[in-house]
Amino acid sequence: MDIDAVIERRGHVLLFESKDEGVPVKQGQQLTLETLLRQGAGRNTIIFLAGKTPATIRGFDLWTLDGRYKRTWRRRPASYKDVMMFVEQWIVHAEIPGSIPEKLLRSITELVRTQPLAPEKRPRQRRYCPVD
Repeated sequence: MDIDAVIERRGHVLLFESKDEGVPVKQGQQLTLETLLRQGAGRNTIIFLAGKTPATIRGFDLWTLDGRYKRTWRRRPASYKDVMMFVEQWIVHAEIPGSIPEKLLRSITELVRTQPLAPEKRPRQRRYCPVD
């Protein structure tokens, strides 16, 4: 497992993972990234790019932490330019103490107006531990 890119600004971390369009994140990688998200205690954000190069980017998913729960925002379609605009906005908000992710998420829908981001609705997975 690898992380494709990382930006750190004033203790906030933006992690990038890119996959070709339609290629899912493997379960082990997803669990690792979710752990990094939780360990960041609201200071880590993960962006999944749908596309490996600027010319092939077709969208992105964004993971943030809301309290103890992961929030997923989906943005399709999106171009390389949209991703760069998001990163620039993320850097601006990283400069303001206490502003990520709340203020950043509010500004995302203003940032990319072609199709607003919406939280992805999926059932929570329960993890069971056998008891002897």
